[in-house]
Amino acid sequence: MGAKMTVGLLGSQTAVMRLLTVLRSAGVDAHEGFSKGVSYVHALDGFGAADRALDEGLPFSLALSGAEVFEAPQAHRLGQKIARAQFVLCDSHFAHSQTLLQADPSEWGKIHLVRRGLDMSQVTPSPLPDRSHLLCVADKSGSVSLRVLNAALQLVLGTTPDLTVALVGAQAFPLDEAALRDTLGEALSWLDADAAKSAMSGARAVVFPGFQEGLPDLGLQAMAVGRPMVVSQIAGASELVEAGVTGCVVPTGDVAGLAAAIGAVLGPEADAMGRAARVRAESLHDIQREAETLASLLNAAAQSA
Repeated sequence: MGAKMTVGLLGSQTAVMRLLTVLRSAGVDAHEGFSKGVSYVHALDGFGAADRALDEGLPFSLALSGAEVFEAPQAHRLGQKIARAQFVLCDSHFAHSQTLLQADPSEWGKIHLVRRGLDMSQVTPSPLPDRSHLLCVADKSGSVSLRVLNAALQLVLGTTPDLTVALVGAQAFPLDEAALRDTLGEALSWLDADAAKSAMSGARAVVFPGFQEGLPDLGLQAMAVGRPMVVSQIAGASELVEAGVTGCVVPTGDVAGLAAAIGAVLGPEADAMGRAARVRAESLHDIQREAETLASLLNAAAQSA
């Protein structure tokens, strides 16, 4: 039997703190970063955290998510990281499929689909407001997705003149901001990601019109609060939504389709979609389930050490 491991979680502070407490409650001796006595590293991204884990020479495991790490797998030494890792976690079917592409088939058995979770006990679902208020989240494609969103909102305003929109993450694109302001006037406001979480309960639906979205944290939050979503059919984002049940999935860049989907989540079916979104979040994205699976894999790695 292997000795008990002291595990260092390496990644963004948000990602580390999300898992630290629940892993400890599951019996894992977990710490933030390379604290004294760490004998094993779990890297919570495929970039800097995984690079450091690989270069330090300690045994490590790896969590992969989003789309960016798969865009230049050789530059990110992804194949090498997968080969060296004790196991690899993927937070979506998209990430899982892309990881299989970069791995030798002999290593497929150590690649696991483990969905990212939230502490559902800390997120209370709330009734949808009666007003037609959207929370729209820009991704790193920025200007392109904002132009598609603007064109779609112009169509929606034809049937929903009282529409208001809070936009998250778009302030780096002033020309497109100006175009959206021309479309919506004083009905447009801006939020940062932290403010968006607290403002979620004031929205009737949440829209992700992006071209390069991974698995957005705000999407998990929207599900937990009980908000229907509209997402582009890309990467892992579309896996958050059960089309027609918890929201709508739209072909990327489809202006008319995006406008129709926004109309649907503002309509009378929105309440049922919101309730179904919360049920889906509890079923697929409970952090206790994620932590228990990770703890089991870490304990198995300790046994084999």
